[in-house]
Amino acid sequence: MLASFFAFSPVRADEPGPEPKVQVEEPAPLADPDDPPAPKEDDEFKPIEWGPKGLDIRSRDGNYHAHIDWRAQLRLTGSAFGAEGLVPDPESREGRFAVNRARFKFGGHAYRPWLQYYLEFDFVTPALLDLRFTLKPSDALEVRFGQWKFPYNRERVDSSGKQQFVERSVVNPFFTVDRQQGLAVYGRLWKGRRADSWYNLAINSATGRGGDGTVERPMVLGRWQWNFLKRDLPFSQSDFAYRKPAASIAVAGATWRGPFTSFSTQGGGALPGFPVGDEDRYDVEQAVVETAFQGGGFSWQQEYHWKRVEGTESGRVTELQGYYLQAGYFFHALVKSFPRPLELAARWAEVDENTSIDAVDDRIQELTFAANWFFAGHRNKLTLDFSFLDREAADPAQRRERRLRLQWDVSF
Repeated sequence: MLASFFAFSPVRADEPGPEPKVQVEEPAPLADPDDPPAPKEDDEFKPIEWGPKGLDIRSRDGNYHAHIDWRAQLRLTGSAFGAEGLVPDPESREGRFAVNRARFKFGGHAYRPWLQYYLEFDFVTPALLDLRFTLKPSDALEVRFGQWKFPYNRERVDSSGKQQFVERSVVNPFFTVDRQQGLAVYGRLWKGRRADSWYNLAINSATGRGGDGTVERPMVLGRWQWNFLKRDLPFSQSDFAYRKPAASIAVAGATWRGPFTSFSTQGGGALPGFPVGDEDRYDVEQAVVETAFQGGGFSWQQEYHWKRVEGTESGRVTELQGYYLQAGYFFHALVKSFPRPLELAARWAEVDENTSIDAVDDRIQELTFAANWFFAGHRNKLTLDFSFLDREAADPAQRRERRLRLQWDVSF
């Protein structure tokens, strides 16, 4: 890409004109392979072609469209403590080598462009992950029902294929609400204005993916995201497109009463010390505050979580807190000799499993460094990360772990 170019004001030879002026334009950002290009009016109609989301199939009248996508995530892990590691994560199949994810995705719209659908299946689990339908009469009002990742916090909604690190932070297993079955009403308000925002109101089963089990009170969830730079920031990490600055501040909360205190791709689960119980076993409330920014090759995101779990039989109340901070930068934006596809990133995370205990014996800490090489955005990239993990409550001989992971994530 040229850093600049010159454009001169034309002057007719038979009449005087102003002195030629030199205009210097900023380099245009790279096209984001994850975003489809704007259609051209003179494009020849192609019922089948390869697009940014895989194989595209469409009707001439525009009322039917489908994209078919395959994704594989191959991971090599070196760890001091075997397959489970010091801080086991149900989302991750750790081992010396693993096909961590193998996904089939099928989505688009049918009958009318405002009737959208999406399906995602994982062959490794194996499990149906997403099956959702969306009615979109306008940007300000969308209605979705089915099973999907309810938008509670950014780190979880960010696809595992659009992560800055090999896996999500140690905070995720404790606070995510993950995939649920239910209904949501959401939309974008005041687009392009200073108050540019997303809202999301939802009610779901509070039983996780698959919907196994029953609850006394379903999960009620709300989220508000303010795009204070007047640009939307999609749920995707790493600014490999060197985009114009976009940022958000968001708050969200959720509450339910049921047998589960945590969720993952496996479905409803249990926090340490809170075994799965009856349909009215736990009263759970939680909230999150997050910030995010991307621009000029730099990216940042952060979340602070709070959670309260009350055992309805024992009356015992436990509060948890957790947070992470992460940032990445393409140093090519600062030093042109630095490889443009290479990103360096770092993350710090901490979980306090019981805030009523003053000591640090119940805390988990993580420090991770990562390097990403983007061949085609998030659709084809290599990630290498190295983590320092410390769990104070673990056996003194095994309280610290050093973990090295190399991963190839590719979609086709």
